[in-house]
Amino acid sequence: DRVFWATAQATDCSGGASSARGGEATVAALLVVFEMPAASSGADGAGGWLLCYGFDAEPFRLYPDVRVEVFALHGPVLTTAVVFTAERLLPSGYGVAAGDRAYWVPAGSLGCDESFEQYGGEAAVALVDGLLVANHTASSAALGLELCYKFEGDDVHLYPALARNVLGVSTPGSVLAVVGVAEAVTFAGVGLAAGDQAFWLPLPSTGLPSDGADECEAAAAEQPDGGVATLGTALTASFAFAQPHADARLCYAHASAGKPWQLYASLRLVAAQVLGPLATVAVAGVREVFAPPGVGVAAGDSAFWVKSESAAAKCANGASGALPSLGGLFKLVATVAAPVGSFTPTETALGLQLCYRFQVEAWRLYPAVTLDVFGLTGSGGAARAVVLSPATVTVQGVGVANGDKVYWAPAGTTACAARPPAVQLGGAKSVANGVASFTFARGTGALGYVLCYKFGTEPYRIQPLINLGVAEVQGPFVQIAPLQLEKSVVLTGTGLADGDAAYFVAKSVASCSEDARLGNLATRQGGAFVFKFGNLTLGGALCYRFGPADVPAADGSTLAWTRFSVPTLTVTYPSDPFALAYFAKVLPTGAALGQQTLVTVSGTGFEPAVAKASVIRCSFNEVISLPVSVGAKAIVCQTPAFAAVDSAVAFSLLALETDGSGSPREPVSITSTFAAYDNANVTVTALSPPGGPQGVLNALVSLQGEGFVDYGQLTVRFVGKGDVTASIPDAGVSEALCVAPYATPRLGTPTVVGVELALNGKAYTSSGLSFTLYTALVVSGAPLGAPLSAA
Repeated sequence: DRVFWATAQATDCSGGASSARGGEATVAALLVVFEMPAASSGADGAGGWLLCYGFDAEPFRLYPDVRVEVFALHGPVLTTAVVFTAERLLPSGYGVAAGDRAYWVPAGSLGCDESFEQYGGEAAVALVDGLLVANHTASSAALGLELCYKFEGDDVHLYPALARNVLGVSTPGSVLAVVGVAEAVTFAGVGLAAGDQAFWLPLPSTGLPSDGADECEAAAAEQPDGGVATLGTALTASFAFAQPHADARLCYAHASAGKPWQLYASLRLVAAQVLGPLATVAVAGVREVFAPPGVGVAAGDSAFWVKSESAAAKCANGASGALPSLGGLFKLVATVAAPVGSFTPTETALGLQLCYRFQVEAWRLYPAVTLDVFGLTGSGGAARAVVLSPATVTVQGVGVANGDKVYWAPAGTTACAARPPAVQLGGAKSVANGVASFTFARGTGALGYVLCYKFGTEPYRIQPLINLGVAEVQGPFVQIAPLQLEKSVVLTGTGLADGDAAYFVAKSVASCSEDARLGNLATRQGGAFVFKFGNLTLGGALCYRFGPADVPAADGSTLAWTRFSVPTLTVTYPSDPFALAYFAKVLPTGAALGQQTLVTVSGTGFEPAVAKASVIRCSFNEVISLPVSVGAKAIVCQTPAFAAVDSAVAFSLLALETDGSGSPREPVSITSTFAAYDNANVTVTALSPPGGPQGVLNALVSLQGEGFVDYGQLTVRFVGKGDVTASIPDAGVSEALCVAPYATPRLGTPTVVGVELALNGKAYTSSGLSFTLYTALVVSGAPLGAPLSAA
């Protein structure tokens, strides 16, 4: 059979077939196929074409009730969209109606098997304001997309001639600009062209705007910071920011395509700037940590300091302008709190300016961010002090001002914070006209004291260029000399040297005076002094001068004499049982009121006294008693029960026999500073910490209170757990440190023990405080891990 379509106005089939209506076709397998080159709209087909059918060889016959309508889509041929913005499709053709469906597929697609969500997905055609519209919002840019269209009730068809370009900016994803420096930004994406415009929209604290396009439109009209830039042929635009911005997003207008402003929320810019600190103080020779506040400051940034003269030129030279003496080039590293850098200047200077580089950006000079490097260039006055004698130090350098604070710390101190001022080292003193004065207490003689200096409100810092030696005679604590015979005496201590001079005075003489001298004035040679005495003496005191008489002190004054409490001198006959004895120490050096206390004198050369043990006696303020024991290396005495406080009890040993002249022997003075003290004046007011875990070794405990003095055997008793030795770190402060006794860990109720303190290791005073020993047992924990670099 044969078939063709006649016009809508035909009354018969005499007009024949037309290629415009698909021509004539032959039925095969009860199916006939036409390719319609045009729609059935217009005068030729209003209402649809009519069927002409010829059975086999029969003539064609018109069947007016069998009609066909041919739909067609003609346009638009090309539309342009921008990513993230809804773009309208206004389909034109014959048969277009609300309810049709449309979507876009990549160029070169062979069919419409899939709708692509990144190109807006499938959208319905709807009647809006008298227009048939389909809206698509693409999230990816692409050129030459092809339209897939589905007329209501029909299959979807591909229209490769109907295309869409989706424009979009893809890079740069992140831009770092520096305030005050023009930043050239090269854009890349799809459909970008010279003449497009861009600027950066700072985000408010509330975050991304709800309608970015409107925000961009409004901001563009107000000339945003950084300016609205037009892209050149290389798709590059330049921005110069006057203010820092922690987070700005790209506003872009595809002007070449006639598109309005669009916000690209994923493309971010930081306009970086160092905002301070406006003034920093460092100390020469001390590592300084620098954490600059600002916008865009990050680990990996670089910095160095330059002098104000030609600072801009030095900064422009980059790292080559960094001087090691000013701290050199340093990089910021990440910390939990903020990125920090560190540098160690060795040269003092005022008004240094910061040269800073954000990541790989150009170096930028920040003249308002300044650094003063303070430092002491030296000191005048005493380079060596003597205990008990005021030592004046004159500090010189950059940044020195009245009201600065200064103190001395023991040798080996690397951080002043770890060694607060000690009263026994003179404490912390204020600088007045560059001068401070210190007096070191007895027992502090040592070399290498280091200076801790506080410039204004800055923290204390070590001054490595300034050291102090504190000289002191520290032993022996007793010296026996035979009458009329030369005696070689080796004194021990700190700062002693050949050429020093010494003599003895009577114990009743409060200060050094050659008019009160006992025996000769001796000079140290080969490490020893040679003395000779013509009179018996009990309890003589040493006067010592560090340095020879013809060498003045550092300040030009005459070297002073210092009276020391050791050694205590006794001049006796050579036949005295103690004439050859060496006394090493006496423990304890104090006794509590109302208690008889055992005191041990140890040393060597006591054999003659052992041989005459029956006549050996102990004397405390001339109260004579039998010794508890007399041995070749130790003699034990017992004090009387003192009734009154006395810090100068005279303790001596004597033999109840006659000397070479037939008179009773004079006592041998052991010490004139044995103490009788009142335990009622000793109070412990606090323990720190008040407890500790069982099973821990070397747990340090601090006792604070009043009346603390170390009489040689300072002891803390943890009742029921044992006694431990204690120490007083600063003789001017009532604080004792000890190590808590070890306690075997055990579960159950914590153990509470009382704490007592004995200044002499014998007479304990109850503190009324307790120390708690507990067992800390970890049962579980969460989390049990963390990713690397996680805070």
